[in-house]
Amino acid sequence: MRRGLLAPQTGRKGGSNPYQIFSERDVQEARLIRLAQSLGFTLSDIAGLAAEFRSQGLSRKRRIAILAERLSALEQKAEELGRMTAYLRAKIGWMEAGGRGPEPRFDADAPTFDAIGTRSPSPVDGGGSARPRHLRQSSPAKRGRGTA
Repeated sequence: MRRGLLAPQTGRKGGSNPYQIFSERDVQEARLIRLAQSLGFTLSDIAGLAAEFRSQGLSRKRRIAILAERLSALEQKAEELGRMTAYLRAKIGWMEAGGRGPEPRFDADAPTFDAIGTRSPSPVDGGGSARPRHLRQSSPAKRGRGTA
């Protein structure tokens, strides 16, 4: 309603916040909006299409183009989700097998899932400390105060 997709009538009851009365057409439009959202259209997309429909209508050719574009986007998303689920299945299987064999990778440049939250030693700071070097306190031996 904030985007002007629905325009219900305002009832007399409700004082400063009157009730909204939805017609059967409003209900059908709300269902159409929900369907469009479930297909991946944003409310902005839907508002734009509604404005286009109100101003000049949507020809069969235009409706087909809109749906074909959405289908293509959903197919790309399905392919991406397929790669993600295949990776997760392979990773779980690898982990259940005790990590034997090469570790599955989602993509060649991505770190392994096991590496998230860990840090390997760096030649710059001499270890895997998560604290920046300037905030680390050096040991007494390193400061020249050795223990006797």
